[in-house]
Amino acid sequence: MNYILQILNYGRTSSRYVSGHSSANRYTVSQRVISAVAVFPQTATAGDLSSKVVVTCSIPMNDDDTALVVAHTSSGAEELAKRVPGARVVSAFGTVPSEVLSGVFEAREDAPRPSLVYCGDDADANRVAAELIRGVGFDPVDAGPLRIARYAEPFSLLVAQLAYEGDGGPELAYRFQRFGRRERRGRGRSCRSPCGRRSRADRQALR
Repeated sequence: MNYILQILNYGRTSSRYVSGHSSANRYTVSQRVISAVAVFPQTATAGDLSSKVVVTCSIPMNDDDTALVVAHTSSGAEELAKRVPGARVVSAFGTVPSEVLSGVFEAREDAPRPSLVYCGDDADANRVAAELIRGVGFDPVDAGPLRIARYAEPFSLLVAQLAYEGDGGPELAYRFQRFGRRERRGRGRSCRSPCGRRSRADRQALR
């Protein structure tokens, strides 16, 4: 299977191609995806990506890297999906600094593992992303459909602030942990706002 790690700077895209062999060697596949070897200046250069799994760590920043140019009503991942119709796009790996990847891999046998969120609309593509995340040494956290990248991408800026402006250095990861369990209401997966109310999009989806 061909895995593609795609990085999108809004208006200026580059695709990174990597070939790997399913789960036969998780380290090899994951390392090759993270350590992409071929860069293409346009998504059009990538050729036909129909049915291909595209894992994007896109953070759509403006030219001086001071603000997102797409957020809340769309995301870099969703804009990429529009540019490569037919591709199975998953947003992952954008919420941690690249500097932490080696350390996470080296500590992959330790518990608990740090978390890494991903989101996408295709179940099979999500499983590929989860495999890659797990292979690097993270605990994959399924955040829902691709539109959740609207919230994951701004979260990346918080992580970047702590990693690059804090005193501890950029080798920073995060972990989500639940305390207690309660039955989830409603049908399927839902995304709630911080106050516990469903978003308008989720209320419409449940109708």
